[in-house]
Amino acid sequence: MSELIFEVTRECDGGFVAECLTESIVTEADTWEVLRLNVREVVKGYYFDAPEKAPDSIHLHLLCESPENGRDLDARLERMRSGNEVSLDAARKLHDTLSEQGL
Repeated sequence: MSELIFEVTRECDGGFVAECLTESIVTEADTWEVLRLNVREVVKGYYFDAPEKAPDSIHLHLLCESPENGRDLDARLERMRSGNEVSLDAARKLHDTLSEQGL
């Protein structure tokens, strides 16, 4: 099963930015609901020429930066990017799963 993981950050203006950790895919939206739709559309467009390579699932990880946990999240993100940690169980608190078949 293939999957894409997006890091989602909240902008100062209240909107959201989603950036894929493994591909050059970025999108944004003013609301969480619109962001979910935008991510699906941009992924569909990214794999337009090779639909067989499209992921089975898409995960959105909302990063909640605070003075207490900001450094821990940055360290975890770096480990995920380097392939040393990909624990979906540990990240369930931070992600929302989109499924091409389910949504």
